[in-house]
Amino acid sequence: QPTCARFLAGKVWSFFAYPNPVAALVDDLAAAFVASGMVVRELLRAVFLRPEFRLATTRTALVRSPIEWLVVAMRALDMTAEELNPEWWMERLGQAMYQPPNVSGWKQNAAWISTSSQWAKGSFAGYACWKADEAGIFAGLDAAAPAVAAQAVFDRFGVDAPAATTRARIEAYVQ
Repeated sequence: QPTCARFLAGKVWSFFAYPNPVAALVDDLAAAFVASGMVVRELLRAVFLRPEFRLATTRTALVRSPIEWLVVAMRALDMTAEELNPEWWMERLGQAMYQPPNVSGWKQNAAWISTSSQWAKGSFAGYACWKADEAGIFAGLDAAAPAVAAQAVFDRFGVDAPAATTRARIEAYVQ
């Protein structure tokens, strides 16, 4: 059990938090998992309740997979798959639905960063912007002060602390 618990604890932490956790963290999670009788729900609870899981560095440690990125965008816009057709972009983003490259599935993090995937993200973002505009999601923001409009967009997309250059560029764009 301890070997299996360590393996699973490391995998779960790497999937939800950040890759290559320190041994002490994995040991603590594995101990909680074994103590629970190897109940996966309890391992997940231990992961999500760890103070390290709430750190800002953990929040930005993983690159979202294409499907995660599209789902987050659709949820932020409160639009459905029927409205935004995410399947049109999946292959260009590098993640063909239900067709993993092998039995271990898709790789994480840097595997999703490429020039072609960035172009596909931009293409989807442009399309989503057009559809959101059609749906009136950003109605009234054009009359708001640039700082207010930019903050409304940051809030909608869950950007808690945008860099000063990002804020300045968004404000300049909406001006």
